[in-house]
Amino acid sequence: MGEIFIFFSVLIGLFLQKKQMRKYLIFLLLISFFSSCISDLDKYLDSEHPKLVKVSEIKGKGEFKPEINISDNMMVLSVAYRNPDFLISRNSNENMEDTFTYQISVVFYSDNKPIPLAPSFSSYVYNPNLLKNNTVTFFEVSYWSRNTLSARIQVPMYYFNHLPQGKNSVMIGVYCHKKYKSTDGLISINEMLSCGYYRFQMNIPEIYSTKLICYGLELQNDSIWSPYNSDFSFGKGLPDVYWTISTPAENEKDYSHFYATTPVQWNSYGYTGTDTIEILSYKPNQNLIIGVNDYDRVFSDDYLGSWFGSIEDLEKSNSDGYISFIHTKRFDYKLISPVCINSKKKSEDQE
Repeated sequence: MGEIFIFFSVLIGLFLQKKQMRKYLIFLLLISFFSSCISDLDKYLDSEHPKLVKVSEIKGKGEFKPEINISDNMMVLSVAYRNPDFLISRNSNENMEDTFTYQISVVFYSDNKPIPLAPSFSSYVYNPNLLKNNTVTFFEVSYWSRNTLSARIQVPMYYFNHLPQGKNSVMIGVYCHKKYKSTDGLISINEMLSCGYYRFQMNIPEIYSTKLICYGLELQNDSIWSPYNSDFSFGKGLPDVYWTISTPAENEKDYSHFYATTPVQWNSYGYTGTDTIEILSYKPNQNLIIGVNDYDRVFSDDYLGSWFGSIEDLEKSNSDGYISFIHTKRFDYKLISPVCINSKKKSEDQE
């Protein structure tokens, strides 16, 4: 926004005398600078910065420096792992050295037990940095820069749905592994270089569970548009159909929070599978996008159509049993209304 402001200021300045233009531009630059500073300060003040207290650390081969920032129901965990003695050395097997990878992973604990994932996550919920081992475990492949490995891991707060709403004491285990597997499978290395454990306090928002059951979808097939020959790669040219959910979403083009995806139905006029996806949200009327796509083995997937609205909108259409949108004649579904699954009262009653 500041850059646009400055650009128009320069244009205005061209119509002014040199001396006046100089003063005007300096004034506008100062306004832009202070506006940017105030905006950054507001974001910082609105976010949560938990203090991490070291519980234990195995220092054999380096040390960690983790930091946490929580804003807009998104935790950003920044981890730096420094090992001043580490040098990238070449050995006789140069190809082997080139294919080493380094992975930083974090596991979240409550009451000294790993925080579990919701059962539905194992099938549909998509996150490339999530290890689906029934616990909240995230990882990132990292590379050395000046004897330091860095990782920046984003964790949506709905992963902590097993914790009650409000302030909670949480522990993280941070691990660094050196990994290698030869192409012939004869050599395999998975060496833990170091690990550390840190405790911190954080506020958990209310988390709602809504179950969306899809009984299949039928694509448009008429004189205006037909799926036939819409995909020229294989078979008859029918699309390889799958559907997705993105949530939360600000508008119909906001795919920044990709949430879940179904399997692909190959070479099809629609999607005939039955899927139950648990949508975890921060409010009962959260917006989402249901997207229908054509999988492409070579290039990026093709967009077939999408529906944008709130969970409340889906509830209103629940009696009809389906919704329609571009290139999708019917999306047959049933919605089980949202329920808060981590309310403080519910947790106290269970105790």
